Amino acid sequence: MTEEQLTTAIQKFYPPNTAEEIAHIVFAYNIVLKVVRPRKFVLGTCYKNKNIITINGNLPPYLFLLVTLHEIAHFVSLKKNGTTIKPHGVEWKQEYIKLLKHFLYKGVFPNQLAERVMQEIIHPKATCSQDLITLTTINKEQNSLTSTKICTICGNKLTSSLTYCPHCGNKIN
Repeated sequence: MTEEQLTTAIQKFYPPNTAEEIAHIVFAYNIVLKVVRPRKFVLGTCYKNKNIITINGNLPPYLFLLVTLHEIAHFVSLKKNGTTIKPHGVEWKQEYIKLLKHFLYKGVFPNQLAERVMQEIIHPKATCSQDLITLTTINKEQNSLTSTKICTICGNKLTSSLTYCPHCGNKIN
């Protein structure tokens, strides 16, 4: 399967303008991405000694993206640091934050969800909290950067709903 074929195959699971980027990451790291039947207590899995990541196929698009990024962070941190690291330790947090920032800067998240993703960048968690799961199911708000603020510290353009700059952490009034 080519990267383009993978992009086409996974598009229906992801929010707009994200499948191509995910396919690129999957190909760059030679990851086998499997969409699986829903599991009761697990949304996604990264297998420690294999290049396999599984994601539940019944997740709404934004949650599917966040779970994929969570599992890719596991995969990358294991590849870079070995299998003796803690599953949600410093190495995983660094990779997860890097991935979240990348997609936040691309503007793929609706405003309300972008605010919550920013909180996740400041304090990454091992599991998806109920408020994050609830926000990812909101389909009414479109991805829009029409109303923006400018961070006074770094000059980063921000969506109107953000209260912290994802680049420097500055509190926005």
